[in-house]
Amino acid sequence: FSLTIYQYSSRLPSVIRDIGSTLPVTHLDVGVGVVADASWATKLSFKGLFASLTSLKISAGFACMCSCFPAVPKLTELRIYSTQHETAFSADQLLASASEYLTSLWLLDIYASASTDEGHLTFAILSRHPVMRRLRYFALRWSTALGGSNYDLMSLLSHMPGVKRLHLNESLSGGGSDLTLDILPAFGFHCPKLRELHLLIDCRVSPTVEMLETGYPRYDALNLLDLGKS
Repeated sequence: FSLTIYQYSSRLPSVIRDIGSTLPVTHLDVGVGVVADASWATKLSFKGLFASLTSLKISAGFACMCSCFPAVPKLTELRIYSTQHETAFSADQLLASASEYLTSLWLLDIYASASTDEGHLTFAILSRHPVMRRLRYFALRWSTALGGSNYDLMSLLSHMPGVKRLHLNESLSGGGSDLTLDILPAFGFHCPKLRELHLLIDCRVSPTVEMLETGYPRYDALNLLDLGKS
């Protein structure tokens, strides 16, 4: 059954255990007003209360989520609204942990306020995690531009052949992004099932002669395209 938590109390684990003994929790929505930190989220997870969980929506820091992943092996859908300023390192750790423990995950939606004190989160960092290959829906709502060139994003796309909905690079602030219109053919070549694309790039830079000569692949599945800063 589906469970929504609006407020945490010390009685919550026993209540969930009693209900879950006859009706396992498969969908969990932790309300925006509930800050999930390791002091209770980890406790709930490792009491075996969410072993059957397939869908999770939660407000929590990346470090907390990494500690919970081993206890939710059946998770297929994960939506995280981070309650902390995250870094490239914490995002790297999150994806590494998800790759190891969430082998059935196909939807990953992340919202986070980014700190660039330790450098930019880049397309190259995303590319090295096996979880990316399994995703059919990926949204990364990062508050600064993702670092990298068209080539770096193309490398990431080559690891996402089954993706159907993709939301990347929501901001151009903070520098680091060198994306241009030249990247567009890569989506058709590497992501043939893509239905929705949200990608913020600077559309004022004209495509190169090489791209115009190469032409565009067919986008048979695409029905929504949202991009550009013009």
